[in-house]
Amino acid sequence: MVVVGTLLSTKDAPCAVINGEKDAYESIYGYQIVNLILESKPEELYSRLSMQAGEAAEASPPSSLPTIQLDDELARGLGLIVANRFGNLLVLDDKGALVGLLSLEGVIGFLAARTKPIGISLKKISSKLKLMGEGESMSGVFRFMMRNRVRRAIMTSGGGFYCCTEREIMKALFSPSGLKSLKDDPNAILEMPIEHLVSPFLSVVPNLSGGLDTTEGWVQASWNTNCTAIVDGERIVSPWDFVVKPFLAGKLPF
Repeated sequence: MVVVGTLLSTKDAPCAVINGEKDAYESIYGYQIVNLILESKPEELYSRLSMQAGEAAEASPPSSLPTIQLDDELARGLGLIVANRFGNLLVLDDKGALVGLLSLEGVIGFLAARTKPIGISLKKISSKLKLMGEGESMSGVFRFMMRNRVRRAIMTSGGGFYCCTEREIMKALFSPSGLKSLKDDPNAILEMPIEHLVSPFLSVVPNLSGGLDTTEGWVQASWNTNCTAIVDGERIVSPWDFVVKPFLAGKLPF
């Protein structure tokens, strides 16, 4: 599992793909690995990191991802994302071989080049922002995300907004110093304030006016790792909001 975690944390990949039976593809996401770690007893934590990917999959069942073909229209892919409530799709060639992963973050990068306004404001597609309290531990942050059913924990510091996802937690845990801490003193790293643990990896989230057209939001969001924006300091636009809501409203420029 340490290999999977290290790959996800260093490659900024949302998931690791497993080729199952009958060419069925399943995925292990970073949040599943973090959840597996947090459910472990501290004294067993480091040993569980040496689990094989298959064992980790049994402990935290992988998710089946929908697939599309290279020549499929993007609209079909987004329809599958909406139907399956997954933000990622596997892309296959005409022989059924896996050639890539299509994510909502990648779609935002594609849309950011389309500068003609679509006539839908950021405020209209935004969702209520739930700020995370200061000084939360890593385990507290993850439980905050699970409790609120969000993939992004937003905190404020120095007047700015910062985003923490399982990706930042993974980077901290699977760094050389993180792995050493997990081995030597797992309680210390699990209870460390999140700002101290992941501060080198946190990304600044732009705070935009709700009156801006969504196309401007695509541009601003495409510049940060998590493709997220804060609206008027009190609402949030996630990749799902940025792509799926305009898609369902028939406003995407394709």
